[in-house]
Amino acid sequence: RNQKDAVLIFHGRGGEDRETDDLRSAMRASDASVGISRFVDCFNWEQWIDQDPTRLSRVAQDVGARLGRALADEAPGLRSLHVIGTSAGGFVANQCVSDPV
Repeated sequence: RNQKDAVLIFHGRGGEDRETDDLRSAMRASDASVGISRFVDCFNWEQWIDQDPTRLSRVAQDVGARLGRALADEAPGLRSLHVIGTSAGGFVANQCVSDPV
């Protein structure tokens, strides 16, 4: 909530895995090596994943839109947001920063 800079990673349909863990660790290590202090984490959106794969992109876009609006409302001091989506998480990431807030 009080962060000015953040990196959000969005996993694919299978949830968090070695890829997202490695990416989070690498981002944190890289930031630390150059003295950057920002929030870096993976947003777990598994609870909203529909079992019907034909709905996956729409559900992911809805999650991203809601998250984008929530960030705008609840983190007014946020000055930079870097989003990374792997596989289906790309839909979440894209919509998180695409909808007008």
